[in-house]
Amino acid sequence: MKLSLDWEIVRETAKDMVSGRMSNEEKEKLRERYVKSIEKIDPDISNFTGLEIEKSLDSILILDPYDWIDITIENYKQIFESNKIKVSLSWSDRKILSQLIGQQVAYMSTKVLGQYDPYFFGKGKIGQMYFLHPNIEKTAMELRVGIDDFIDWIAIHERTHQYEFDNKKSSWLKDYINKKIQEAIKMDINNRRFSFFSRFDDPNLIARSDLQATMCLMEGFSDYVMNKLAPKFIFSHSQIKEKFEKKRSEKGDILQLKRQQYIIGEKFVNEVVDSKGMKFLIKAFEVPENLPSYCEINEPRLWIERMKKNFWY
Repeated sequence: MKLSLDWEIVRETAKDMVSGRMSNEEKEKLRERYVKSIEKIDPDISNFTGLEIEKSLDSILILDPYDWIDITIENYKQIFESNKIKVSLSWSDRKILSQLIGQQVAYMSTKVLGQYDPYFFGKGKIGQMYFLHPNIEKTAMELRVGIDDFIDWIAIHERTHQYEFDNKKSSWLKDYINKKIQEAIKMDINNRRFSFFSRFDDPNLIARSDLQATMCLMEGFSDYVMNKLAPKFIFSHSQIKEKFEKKRSEKGDILQLKRQQYIIGEKFVNEVVDSKGMKFLIKAFEVPENLPSYCEINEPRLWIERMKKNFWY
């Protein structure tokens, strides 16, 4: 018999492993602080990148880990249901796999600081910007940095993601990533990998490597913009960056994938901008064919040469 995951077991397993519930009143009060950060940095992100978006602040949400678990599981359900993905499992294996996925989701819910979610799988919704304040506050304490500076620092990164997705040139990007995620998960199911956080160093998994190349670009671009603009707003930027990079390097296996994305992506963006300028880099967001491939994200000169053949500079 072909069965899907038991999403209630996924949810219950995840929520049993986390803490940090916040009241709606706490979230709304904190939201005002995050909105101020976004309002402060918006003009500089737009001027620096040359990208324009509708600067709505309604999409900013303050979450606790429980909220993030609910949202993430709904996204996963959309992936499976929209593709009618079923897995050949016994009832006992179904429970074990559902618990395993729940454990992974719980782990990530305690590590995510901010996230721009363009609602890849939802219908008729605009993107949302999430800030998991309990995780941000805990991390600021661990790093021994000021919470206000740390909020500003995270806000620059996440708002830049919104500029990547919601500018007029890249309206196609959400559908593209949605398709690649679905292809990658189908491959995982067929290969019985059963992990939403698999590594991408298998050259045979073309959909996964294409997806990860794009995610490297997205994360690298946001880190690049953050590191260029943050010194203007955040006095302790250098201190935060040094301590945060050290903390990133100490993460477990699941988060090493994200760390790879930041490192590879920022190296790519730095090299392209230094060589050809920001306008040239922004060509990557115009059509799917302009995205760097798995090879190009690791060898920026290859992408530069390909783009030079397509555009007159």
